Amino acid sequence: MAQVNRLNTDKADNVITGIAVERLCWQLLITGAFLNALLPRALELYQQQGLVHALQESGGQSLISWGALGLVLLLLHNAQYQQTACQQATHQYLPVVLALLCCIPLASISWAVLTLAGIWLGWQSKGNTAQKAAGMLLVALALRGPLSALMLNLFSGPLLTMDAWLSASLLQLLGESAQQVDNLVLRADGVNLLVLTGCSSVTNLSWALLLWLTVQLWLYQQLPQRAVTMALLIVALVVGINAIRLTLMTLSQTAYQLVHDGWGGELVNLVTLLLVLWLSFRQTGGKADVRG
Repeated sequence: MAQVNRLNTDKADNVITGIAVERLCWQLLITGAFLNALLPRALELYQQQGLVHALQESGGQSLISWGALGLVLLLLHNAQYQQTACQQATHQYLPVVLALLCCIPLASISWAVLTLAGIWLGWQSKGNTAQKAAGMLLVALALRGPLSALMLNLFSGPLLTMDAWLSASLLQLLGESAQQVDNLVLRADGVNLLVLTGCSSVTNLSWALLLWLTVQLWLYQQLPQRAVTMALLIVALVVGINAIRLTLMTLSQTAYQLVHDGWGGELVNLVTLLLVLWLSFRQTGGKADVRG
């Protein structure tokens, strides 16, 4: 009887060890693929302005993406794996295959690897809320940049025209003379503004939605019932703040330089960040829980 118990204990220890190794493999794969995806931009910053600047710029990525990555790793660490032998075998070899793909020196391949890893983890979650949340957030993190670029490439005309129209409308609402022609805001007594892709609200919007999703999955490991409503509210908030920013840039040359190149732009980004955080926590009021 004692021998049977010892065998059962050894078997349980082996299972626990296997799960720990599996978790570590996925965490190393995700971290390595993320760093590999950032490498081209980080090297460019390092070559142009040195190591200190590259570190200050977080390797060319927003701190929001680093926070999302950290939460993915934490969720995977706390996920409770309950899989069949076939699933365990797949989970052991799939990270190796994806890691080999990361050897291809292309950032797009690394983002694709992260997307595939996220889809797989979510698909195989089988009721494991922590693993499902990790997969969902990983897909959002990997697709944020490519989807933003795709939207700007396919719909840059309508999107930039919308931003220009909102800015011109706000100026008219304030009693200022302004005319909108496509993506151009014309001022008789101010600065004419050509809205380009760098001034579009799409980029900030993608970061805002990623931040909101990160907060929700950190708090509840799932989306709230009002997820669509809150996402639309955040879209309206970010687009509105961007319209105010563009409007300020048309007031004078000094205002343009302050908002576009000076601390005014950083202030607008900070206000946007704080408001999105406020909305994200206000709608929940829950307690963080990242257990499986």
